[in-house]
Amino acid sequence: MTAESTPRRFLVGAATPLADLALNTDWFVDADRDIEINDAVSPELLDSEELQAAYTERANAALAGHTGRRGIHGPFMGLSIGSPDHAFQELVARRFIESIRFGATFGATHMVIHSPFQGWINPFLFSGKGSNVAMQIDWIRRTLDPVIPVAEEHGLTLVIENIRDLNIFPLLETVRTIDHPNVRLSLDVGHAQLHVPVGGMTPDQYIREAGEVLGHIHLQDNDGQADRHWATGDGIINFRAIFAALREVDNDPRLIIELKNRHDIQRSAAHLESLGATS
Repeated sequence: MTAESTPRRFLVGAATPLADLALNTDWFVDADRDIEINDAVSPELLDSEELQAAYTERANAALAGHTGRRGIHGPFMGLSIGSPDHAFQELVARRFIESIRFGATFGATHMVIHSPFQGWINPFLFSGKGSNVAMQIDWIRRTLDPVIPVAEEHGLTLVIENIRDLNIFPLLETVRTIDHPNVRLSLDVGHAQLHVPVGGMTPDQYIREAGEVLGHIHLQDNDGQADRHWATGDGIINFRAIFAALREVDNDPRLIIELKNRHDIQRSAAHLESLGATS
């Protein structure tokens, strides 16, 4: 097989809390894999300069020698970027800004935030005269307007992750309306898979539609019944189709294995390598 015909392989990284980083430190550092530290969702951490300073010291020590891309998962519990309430928009923006500045102390250059769209609850929400996408996009824009300059200042990209979304189109319209290089889409392949039985978009379709605005992917597996965050290969998700779609897109999204059991990260990576998808 010639070099020209060899399918592109991808380098995957993973998400982990700092407490579990030691399980896979060498795996991250030796290949300079992308890493996502997911502790910045904690209100207690964001409210304490003392806790943040201690955390930053531990994180930088633990990541010594790592030169791959780093990121964080932003706060989401009880928060929505799609609220019409100006006071709530200001609260969410403040929390995001706090997270960005905290993440910057250990080199974070992406932050995952959650989609507010409720396609899972009402699959007819985004069609016909009753569509409120434009109104919700305006609420999202107002929430993110003060956040984007801070993200830009710190060289960080906000990636908006599908949660209850039936398909990509409201999120895609959101990112195109905001029209800023520091705002991109994130695909969680497990979240997408859960919607397929009710007519949702498959993960590979999501990738093709997102194209150049896809900045980040969470890789996990499930049985189509619940958001399991299992090791890849333990469920029903078609990872061959996902990586085939990625090869069609001229893009370099961060590929983050996101599991409940961080002991399974390297097993997941090995499974993807066995498919010829990763190296």
